[in-house]
Amino acid sequence: MAIPVEEATQMFAAVDADDAETMRRLISKRADIVDAQREDGLSLVLYAMYHGKWELVDILAPIHPGLDVFESAALGRHERVRHLVTTNPRLLAKRSSDGWTALHLAAFFGQIDAVRVLIDKGANVNARSENDLANCPLHAAAAGRHFAACELLVANGADVDAKQHGGHTALMAAAQHGDRGLAEMFIKRGASRLPANDEGRTASSIAEEHGHEELAAFLRP
Repeated sequence: MAIPVEEATQMFAAVDADDAETMRRLISKRADIVDAQREDGLSLVLYAMYHGKWELVDILAPIHPGLDVFESAALGRHERVRHLVTTNPRLLAKRSSDGWTALHLAAFFGQIDAVRVLIDKGANVNARSENDLANCPLHAAAAGRHFAACELLVANGADVDAKQHGGHTALMAAAQHGDRGLAEMFIKRGASRLPANDEGRTASSIAEEHGHEELAAFLRP
């Protein structure tokens, strides 16, 4: 039975309000409401994760009747990811309703075991998201400052100098965050200090703009 739009809307509103009590009340009335989606297809679980509502994620995920490959990758359910992509390899290239591959989501949330499973099963480490960011899993991992995921992706062929929308590289993300360890790893793996984004800013100038003077000096060509 389809979930009424009004009830689904209430669940998403509960996420916005960080309202666990309302969420539990709605679930008690109909358990399948945990599978609610927005009109654009974004799932309730991913919506809660995107907004960092981890208490609500902990309510939703354990009772979800059938997490899909995107939810499973984001949550780090690597054995379910393995089962899903083994059963249907086309899921490796499929995009979520908001344009991500499962590998993008596993990388962004730092789910290293899920990242490893997806790579082992043949996921494209240089796949582009089909949304405004037009980025690769490495950009997603760098945005989340997940060193292990970044290192694994690069070791398996991710283009360390790939540019996403706006001309930003993964090294620029490390520079913005002031993450010296991540920046050093990218440089060691062959990242160039030279590229500039569409605004003419290099990794060094980005680090400097964000107050990371020592890192800016390290990143100067």
